[in-house]
Amino acid sequence: GAPRNRPPFPTRRVSDRKVKAGYGTAVPANTARGESSAAAAVAPKHVAQLRIEWKATDPNGDRLVFNLDFQPEGSTRWITLAEDVSGPRHTWNTALVPDGRYLLRVTADDRLENTPDMAMTASRIADPITVDNTPPTLEDLTVVAGENEVSMTGAAVDALSHVAGIHYMVNGTEPWLPALPKDLIFDSTREAFAVTIQVPKADPHVSTEEQTSE
Repeated sequence: GAPRNRPPFPTRRVSDRKVKAGYGTAVPANTARGESSAAAAVAPKHVAQLRIEWKATDPNGDRLVFNLDFQPEGSTRWITLAEDVSGPRHTWNTALVPDGRYLLRVTADDRLENTPDMAMTASRIADPITVDNTPPTLEDLTVVAGENEVSMTGAAVDALSHVAGIHYMVNGTEPWLPALPKDLIFDSTREAFAVTIQVPKADPHVSTEEQTSE
């Protein structure tokens, strides 16, 4: 057919604010990092798989393929994450990179249905994301055993992200139970907590702490 008129600038478009990235969730879950719910008899689960989604359009209806790159904070180098992705989504195993903040770039390419001199590309950079696969640490942990109860106080501290959950287990076999921070909201990288466990008299118990971050 007749050749198409091509503008002097790329028209392949990755829509503004349409590149999204988010961690998956365990089931059941109530945080972005797969923390177990209050009623779940399972250990809190960390999720390192980052789900990336985007929307792209082509005015001529050409098939598009996508390349994904990431850039560590403070660097000028883009590192290839995936090439020739056919659909508008990809899962990134962030356990393969160091903790830190990153930029993600998606590039749309219509070369599958155009000659090399007619093919065009367009890119979009997502908002910065935080990769944090290191669990929070416990600080200032104190355990006081009373006649019929055991009290624990301490703080969960994370280097990069807000602490998203604190759980404890008694005897290593009972369900994980949630603990609230002292200010009743998970909104900082350091969350102090206090837990009181009721125990029968002279019944030895062992407790385990688990913390998750966003």
